[in-house]
Amino acid sequence: MTAAAVAEPHTPPARRQTGPVPEVVLPPSGAPTPLVRAGSDGAAPGEAGLLTPAMLSALAASDTDAFLVVHDGRLVVEYCGSPEAATRSHPLWSVTKSVVGALAGILIERGQVDPQAPATVYVPELTGGGYAAATVRDLLDMRTGGDHLESYPLTQAGRADLAGTGAPDPAAAAFSYRSADTDVLAWVLEAASGRDLATLLTEEILDPIGTDAAGVLALDANGHPLASGGLALVPRDVARFARMLLDSGSVGDRHVVPARFLKDTTPAPRTRWPPSPPVRARSGRTPPPRRCSSRRRCTATSSGCPSRDGGDCCAWGCTASWCSSTAMRGWPWSSCRSPRTLPRTPPGRAR
Repeated sequence: MTAAAVAEPHTPPARRQTGPVPEVVLPPSGAPTPLVRAGSDGAAPGEAGLLTPAMLSALAASDTDAFLVVHDGRLVVEYCGSPEAATRSHPLWSVTKSVVGALAGILIERGQVDPQAPATVYVPELTGGGYAAATVRDLLDMRTGGDHLESYPLTQAGRADLAGTGAPDPAAAAFSYRSADTDVLAWVLEAASGRDLATLLTEEILDPIGTDAAGVLALDANGHPLASGGLALVPRDVARFARMLLDSGSVGDRHVVPARFLKDTTPAPRTRWPPSPPVRARSGRTPPPRRCSSRRRCTATSSGCPSRDGGDCCAWGCTASWCSSTAMRGWPWSSCRSPRTLPRTPPGRAR
């Protein structure tokens, strides 16, 4: 590994308006960390037979902008769909959540944020809403409870909407993918540190990993960061972030993200998700629902699905997310109203 260079002080991020979406420009590091290219013969990464014709065809057919592989600290594959793809900032969408989560780990390690403290300690505006009982750890784990189904395209909620969201069910707070949790987490980090998210990302993540080009953070109409999916970086800087995570949160001899925080975010492998649809027995009867292996109870949501199962299959695994995925595969959405009304066989399959 190459030791990370110390970044030079930078000017505060500059806001700019490009079309209908306001953005914050995140300046590059003053001393980019090198990405060592594989091959001593001068060949560019990926030109030594690592990308087969079939792989190149698949990348082109899928309109992939960039594809990079870093192995043992070396850039061994670098594919760009166009010349400008290597130098253009690409929206990372929900990878932004991972970057914000890493930022939370830094502030937690410093004692600026207590993961067990209620979010309202840092953001009193959340008092009285659905996040009133949520802790910082709940936000990190997306275990804030409530009846929520992630659907796309997302309607961006402003902070006033987040503060006034409906009350959750704390007793049923198992994992449920919720972009709003990361938006609230970013609000907490800003309040706890006294710095806006753009400055935090630049000073705590992007400068230490030695970014090579400017990034972009999208804002909502009120100037608040889109923390759940608004970050954009050039491909090589994404690789620098990934390499830092693989190196236990370090860049050379510089610690960026606490290793113990990263270890805490990578638990043992979970059960298969989403669970397979129920399989009919030879007798023609559908097997009864499996009991939850988790101690958490299942509670019905407005869609009729038990969505709080502690990560295991409950009532055929009919979580709200599972209902959504099966509906996209052709299962009638109404079939997910209740576990008892699930179709015995998928549509189009002989009964």
